[in-house]
Amino acid sequence: PMMILFVTSSCPWCQKLENQILKKDPISKLIQTHFIPVFLDKETDDFPKSLTPMVVPTIVFLTPKDGTKFDEIIGYKPADEFLSLLERIIKKVKP
Repeated sequence: PMMILFVTSSCPWCQKLENQILKKDPISKLIQTHFIPVFLDKETDDFPKSLTPMVVPTIVFLTPKDGTKFDEIIGYKPADEFLSLLERIIKKVKP
């Protein structure tokens, strides 16, 4: 499945999520093992309007077959909470 992280260059919580949560193990390893990560700037990158998040950071998870959104994580989350959410999403994909 695809994991799309929507950020903006002016969002301090986006930078904090990227640098302090997503780049650290075990979260980084889980992402690399189970998802195709894509980072998009909400203000400058092109993407389908149906995926436009209301707030940033937002992470949207898409099914591999048809690109349907099946889950999302909205806002910054501390590492332990983010890890729990990510593990729950992985179980949805690979029960």
